[in-house]
Amino acid sequence: MAVIRFGIIGGGWRAEFYLRIARALPEQFQVVGMLVRDQEKATKLEQSWDVATYQTLDSFLANHNYAFVVLSVPWQASPEYLVELARRAVPVLAETPPAPDIEALVRLYAAVGKHAKIQVAEQYLFQPLHAARIALAHSGKLGTVSQAQVSAAHGYHGISLIRRLLGVQFEDAEISGQQFSSPLVNGPNRDAPPQEGST
Repeated sequence: MAVIRFGIIGGGWRAEFYLRIARALPEQFQVVGMLVRDQEKATKLEQSWDVATYQTLDSFLANHNYAFVVLSVPWQASPEYLVELARRAVPVLAETPPAPDIEALVRLYAAVGKHAKIQVAEQYLFQPLHAARIALAHSGKLGTVSQAQVSAAHGYHGISLIRRLLGVQFEDAEISGQQFSSPLVNGPNRDAPPQEGST
């Protein structure tokens, strides 16, 4: 099987997931270039991951023929990149969400058109524990599932899980919210365990 050579736009903690994948599976994946505007961050990535970095989209695209590009930037910056990459016929795997709100999503779709090769990466539903819950909800063993509570993910990730659990696609759905207070201790963040206990 040929090695899949791809690029990454962005240099934050999410981009490192893809760098780790490529390092763990070099026979399948290779990150051949990264667009990182911050020179200090770019230098650290080059040293830590042995990857070429570029500071402009033109130089990033000119130096490699990517199978696809991972777009891992803040959601405010995402639409501009998606439009430009679609204009240049570059396939994109975009981090969630691809735009900051519904109006921006509508404008983005109008700008890129239906032929753009853009996949939005919503991964929570594929995690084994969530996938098992979704399969159980759809199995009929629980009867008709009409209500779901999700506290495993925030915002759009949580909404994605709720929609999958309930089998809701694009039809109208009734949404209600409640707030609960519980004496829970904060868990670790992506950097380290909490330095002090808090609820």
